[in-house]
Amino acid sequence: MAAKLFGRYWNIKATSPDGEIREWAEIDFEASVEKTETKEPNETELTIFNLNQDSRDFLSLDGVRVELDAGYDETHGVIASGDIDGLDMQLNDTTWEIKLTLKDGAKTSRNAKISETFKKGTPYKTLFERMIKIL
Repeated sequence: MAAKLFGRYWNIKATSPDGEIREWAEIDFEASVEKTETKEPNETELTIFNLNQDSRDFLSLDGVRVELDAGYDETHGVIASGDIDGLDMQLNDTTWEIKLTLKDGAKTSRNAKISETFKKGTPYKTLFERMIKIL
């Protein structure tokens, strides 16, 4: 078990599309969280170390969403969440490294459906501007 670091708290939660939840607390991980004010999905690079085979298989399922909750024992919150957009697993000597790329809203944007009607002869520029605004 990892040593407590001056009251620090961290928890990683993964939820499958059918609602199954897995959580890992006080495990070794590295994270790089990028948040912007643009319409582009925010991206998080998350590497989790030494998960068992069952947990690695769970993260490999299509449509799994991950949340990273971190802070201190009394003040913590979700600092990153998103759909798994990239997954790479490597065994380095005796250490499993599970590298996840998370994007919030990436799959929603890619799979969005727009129901809009335009009159004949509407310029393509107008169509694309309207679609971009909706997304």
